[in-house]
Amino acid sequence: TGKTRTLVTRIKHLLETGSTPASILALTFSNKASEEMRERLSVLNEDAAIQMWVGTFHAFGLEIIRKWPATVGRTDKLRVLDQAGSLALLEENLAKLPLRHYQNLYEPARDLVDVLRAISRCKDELISPATYLAEATAALATATNDEQTVAAEKAIEVAEIYQVYEHALREADAVDFGDLVALAAKLVDENPDVKEYVSDFKHVLVDEYQDVNFASAHLLEAIC
Repeated sequence: TGKTRTLVTRIKHLLETGSTPASILALTFSNKASEEMRERLSVLNEDAAIQMWVGTFHAFGLEIIRKWPATVGRTDKLRVLDQAGSLALLEENLAKLPLRHYQNLYEPARDLVDVLRAISRCKDELISPATYLAEATAALATATNDEQTVAAEKAIEVAEIYQVYEHALREADAVDFGDLVALAAKLVDENPDVKEYVSDFKHVLVDEYQDVNFASAHLLEAIC
């Protein structure tokens, strides 16, 4: 890991000492950073830069999911939803949501944004709906005051909405931003074909590693 300049210099060294461009995987977190890395590598060696995989964690995850969509219950026509798309999907399934604390009759979307943030955090930490529900239920059982009770009830509600949301994503042949890394990590863990695909990358370089979350770290570990 290192800064962009460090990574580019390491890649230069790898190429000069016999490594093939196709064996190099360079990952970062923002489109801006990946474009900068790509530009620097093109200046260094234009032909080699084309053969390397250089981009964001999310772009790499999407490539893996698009190669094996059926394994995660999707098709090759899957859509990637931004927050607005995820919110629209929840609103389409409003009647199925077990809303209590997060029910807003006048402006349903307002409180659901907070729920989506919680779900996104779960995906960043590779926490499934079932695990979140179990933890929230345990918290409710051990609550000793009104504040703890309400917090646990809200967590249970988020977990139940999370379950409905995941089903809705599959039904809509869609994934959200958090899925791009979380599902890719699951595929690398569990699918032999995906394991074989990522095994071609002998050198994994990560820019801005301080921004890594648990899902990204797990994906790196699985690749390596």
